[in-house]
Order: sequence, then structure tokens, then C-alpha cells
Amino acid sequence: MKLLKILFIISTLKKMKTKEELINKYLHNELDEKETVLFNNLLKTDPDFANEVELKTIFFADRSSDLKIELEQKLKERTTSSTPTKARTFSLVYRVAAVFIIGLVGVLAFYFFNATQNNTYIVDDYIKQKHDAPSIMMDNSTQEINWQKAIDAYRKSDYKQAIVKINSSIENNNPTSEHLFYLGLANLYNNPPNYEEAIKNLKQNLEKGNKYYQEVLWYSSLCYLKQENTFEAKKQLLEIVKNNYWKKKEAQALLKQLTK
Repeated sequence: MKLLKILFIISTLKKMKTKEELINKYLHNELDEKETVLFNNLLKTDPDFANEVELKTIFFADRSSDLKIELEQKLKERTTSSTPTKARTFSLVYRVAAVFIIGLVGVLAFYFFNATQNNTYIVDDYIKQKHDAPSIMMDNSTQEINWQKAIDAYRKSDYKQAIVKINSSIENNNPTSEHLFYLGLANLYNNPPNYEEAIKNLKQNLEKGNKYYQEVLWYSSLCYLKQENTFEAKKQLLEIVKNNYWKKKEAQALLKQLTK
């Protein structure tokens, strides 16, 4: 049984390596004819691969710059170092082998022991930056009074009460986009948060129009990241970056973190 698990891991790593090599060759315009066919097929049939290509394309310039600096430093160290002895050569080989083993263990840990959990913490600071409450139009109707109480609770960070009052302010079971947006935020900020309900509210908001479209993309991406659903989160973040939407800078930072 252990042998089968090891063989499965090795097979998966080989596939990962092949895909990684294809992407790197694509970025450097080094694909041959057969590799181009394979690359295009994967692009059409493998959503994760296509998403990874798009992400790495966005950050290729930055990463190339980092690699160039690193390479220049290594070349400088090489030219200033003396001719290695046999003992030093053996030591170098040993260190390279050690680095390879450590890297392999790291890859295994990343892909097979719930690596996405390590990325969830990066959204906490963004969630702490609470979205402003809306302005309130004074009205004596029961729904408007409840809406005012809901927003007062939201401002005081009493999100449990805000959820109750927002639901009470909805007339004839027909919420507005504003109701749904702030209901989603209250579920996101509540203690404990309800990410599933927040995503549901934010999605329903889009059915009411595009008033909060850019904000919905941002906050739903945070919910997805807290759920460790990086695939959906990346889709939202990529749309923000590509269309120069609200929170573009923060979305770029999250995407860069997710591609490390």
C-alpha cells in the first residue's frame, strides 16, 4: 500500500514537472511543435493549467527581473571564488543534493498536505478593513426603520443584529441589491463568519444589477480564500486586475502570493 502511494506521488510530481516545464518554455518562447500541441490541448481541457498560465503570464516580468538579479549575483560569486578542491567539489555536490531533497519534500508537503491552508491567513488584514456603511434615507415605514437599525448595528460591528434587522427590512421577500450586499458583508464580518452564506448573498446581489459588481468580486474572493477555494478566488482576482477594477493593487498582491 505504501509503495502504491509513493508511486502515485512520483507520477503526480512528474506530471506537475511536465506542466511547469511547458509553462516556462511558453513564457520564454521555447516550445517545439509537439510541445505546442500539448500546451494548447492542456489549455483547452485543464482549467487549473489555463489559470496557472494566465497567472504566471501576469507576473512573468516581475519574476524574470528577480531571476536576473539572482543570476547576476551567482555569476559574481563564481568569478570571485577560487578554484575548488576535490573536497569542496564533493561538498558542493552534497549541498546540491540536499537542496534537491529539501525541495522535493517541500513540493510534497505543498501539494499533498493541504497547502492551501497556508494561504488563508493573507486575507485577514483585508477583512479587518470594514466596508463603509451606506447613507440612510429617513422614512417612517417599518422596513426603513429596521433598515436604519440594521445599519446602526453594522456601524457598531454588531453583525449578528445587523443580519436580523436587514432581513426584517426586506419587503415582500424582495431584497434590493443594497440589502444583499450588506447582508453578505455582515455574514463575512460576523463572529463566527459564515462564508458560504456571504458568497450566496453576494452572488444574489449581482442578479439585481451591477451597482456593487466590483465590490462583490473583491469580497467574494476573500470568502473563497478563507474557504481554501483558490481556484474560484483566482478567477475573481484576475477579473479585478484585468479590468482595472476597485482593489486592483490588493488583488495583484494576493495573486502574487498565491503563485509563490
